[in-house]
Amino acid sequence: MRLHMQRWIYKLLFFVILCAVSGGHGVSAQAALPTILPDMPKPADSALLSQTVSDITVEITRIGYGDQEMANFTENPTAEPLPYRNVVVDACFTKPDDGEWFLYADLTDGFEFGETNAISINSLYDHRVEIQADGKKMGEDCKRFYYLIPADQKITFPLMIRFRHIFTLPREGMGTCENFLYRVKTSPAAQTAGIQATCDDVQPLSEWTSSQFAFNLVSYDSQKATQQEANQILRDIQAGIVYGPWIFTIEGEDLFSE
Repeated sequence: MRLHMQRWIYKLLFFVILCAVSGGHGVSAQAALPTILPDMPKPADSALLSQTVSDITVEITRIGYGDQEMANFTENPTAEPLPYRNVVVDACFTKPDDGEWFLYADLTDGFEFGETNAISINSLYDHRVEIQADGKKMGEDCKRFYYLIPADQKITFPLMIRFRHIFTLPREGMGTCENFLYRVKTSPAAQTAGIQATCDDVQPLSEWTSSQFAFNLVSYDSQKATQQEANQILRDIQAGIVYGPWIFTIEGEDLFSE
């Protein structure tokens, strides 16, 4: 049911955007983007753009056109399919520990050009290529984002790409506390401060809420951090989210030149 509702949300938003831009006349230069190859992004890819916010670095490695397909993006199931095109954005980001981290772009403002906000329809990871954090250095992972635009809509500069935050989920097969303590062990911030901690599971409030946990600071290196700073590091790990935003503006085609 949730997937079905999401599909109809995408269809409705795309129909609204299509109507809004069908009569528009941009004054900016048209963007001649390259075609993206099917290989997924990886940490070794060269960065086109890079930005660091809240100690997390996000790099855009590729921007280009994906496949063009036909689909019905109206509320009328019998309407003629419309042509649309995917715009692909590949991005890599640093991870503060070895949790399973994800880079997040909002549904409607992750990719903008002119007066158009493209719709984010999908994103893919290949965690096999991630660089793991090990308590001495941060990790790194990459993600491919797909944005939807009308096939006949001309993309014009400037382009704006926005990522909201990164967040983490427990690694598969790990309990809540096991995952937390593993992240403490692999966090350069926690290990630099010499932090040792314990963790106790707390029963969820209901079957609809996720498992919660409480941590206790056992020890830390007072030469590297105060007790307040050590506890804040643990609270940040417990929260499992780092806010940006990371906003990239692309003014012209020089960025894509060989």
